[in-house]
Amino acid sequence: MKTYKNLLGEINRLQTLAAKRRRKEVGAVITDIRQKMADYGITLDELQAPGRKRRGGGSGAKPGRPAGKKAAKPKKKAAKRKVAPKYKDPQSGATWSGRGLTPKWLAEKEKAGAQREEFLIKRK
Repeated sequence: MKTYKNLLGEINRLQTLAAKRRRKEVGAVITDIRQKMADYGITLDELQAPGRKRRGGGSGAKPGRPAGKKAAKPKKKAAKRKVAPKYKDPQSGATWSGRGLTPKWLAEKEKAGAQREEFLIKRK
């Protein structure tokens, strides 16, 4: 039975061997890919076209980006503006902009027979 130290040494040796093997084979793989792209008339733009599903796997590097380079940080979305309330409950003072799901207070009042227009906030 192998000891922990022996296993770590073997792991290290195998990782080194795998890295050497990858460096040796990657050139041939790239040449093969380039040849197939030329044979089929595929461009880099077609490989990166939006809507294409990318499959997982590989080194995690995106096509067209050298391995080890990090992706640019995504831009932050613009802050959403608050929408002025459109409806107001005269009893509780609760308001609703008219967007999204109908609030419980308004749904209950409508269920009781009230019209939504009755709760409209009158603008000047």
